[in-house]
Amino acid sequence: LADRVEIVHTDIECRPCFKRTCKFGHLKCLIDLPPEQVVAACKKLEQSH
Repeated sequence: LADRVEIVHTDIECRPCFKRTCKFGHLKCLIDLPPEQVVAACKKLEQSH
């Protein structure tokens, strides 16, 4: 959907699921994702522009 993307993720056992709701009810893919990792990805995209 975009020309420039950066994928951030955690290495959890149920990845990737692509579901809108977590069938396990834990949302670890979001909770365990460090904000620093997201910021670094944003900065990388910003620098590539």
